Amino acid sequence: ELAMFIKFIIVGLVGTGVNIGIYTALTRFTDAFARLDWLAVLIGIEVSIITNFLLNDSFTFKKHRSGSGFAGRLLRFNLICLTGAGIQTGIFLLFTRFTDMNDILADFLGIVIAFLWNYFINRNWTWR
Repeated sequence: ELAMFIKFIIVGLVGTGVNIGIYTALTRFTDAFARLDWLAVLIGIEVSIITNFLLNDSFTFKKHRSGSGFAGRLLRFNLICLTGAGIQTGIFLLFTRFTDMNDILADFLGIVIAFLWNYFINRNWTWR
């Protein structure tokens, strides 16, 4: 169990880089997302969800694939992670709208909390 958790952390770090990288690129280098930071967060989240699924399915939980097939696992993973996305986005909005916290730090804090949700639910449902 510890080895899977460590692998999930490694994959999560890659996903965090993807997530924050996309958010930063969209909000810092395009005018379209300058006022739509919440949309940039959601785009970064979805791209990182797909990246994380592919890495977790082939690396972290390769030996724990359920009988539902690739599409079923992807659907379950995405549903769980979209709930995590709600958690992440809520934390992002809370800290960027009601405190003076840096937006990238607020995004990172949301990622950490959503990560814990994602691991425990996915471990027990997507890859039993």
